[in-house]
Amino acid sequence: MTAIFKPKLKSALLGIGLASLLTACGGGSSSSEVTFGSSEPIVGSWLFVFTASQCEELWTFNSDGEFTRSALDERASGTYEVSELANSDRSSLNLSFLADNGQPDCEGDTEITSGIINLFIEIGNSQLSFYTSAGASEPFVTYDKQ
Repeated sequence: MTAIFKPKLKSALLGIGLASLLTACGGGSSSSEVTFGSSEPIVGSWLFVFTASQCEELWTFNSDGEFTRSALDERASGTYEVSELANSDRSSLNLSFLADNGQPDCEGDTEITSGIINLFIEIGNSQLSFYTSAGASEPFVTYDKQ
């Protein structure tokens, strides 16, 4: 990982998910859904290595709109949708968690991730960066393409 890790990735995901649920009832957006396929930039595996423990967290996005996440003993899966944002290099990523085995992840967290989480992503230079908002200046975590 090349960016500095911000504390508690899963907690950040859950917090962002709650915030997106609270704002999801707003008006329409100026985005367009991206069609799944092998040419979609997010398709593939993305790795983050925790510096202190060398524990690996791996996200795999399949061309059929399904994803898996593995981190230490945790295994989670679900579906995803990517939407382009107008006038932005970022996209909206909606993750719908369908399964989580509740085992410890790289941070020792055993909380089960469920529901829908909306994040903002930017893909470039073989990296996938996650942002808390479309206008955030810095990613909260960056993964490397495998």
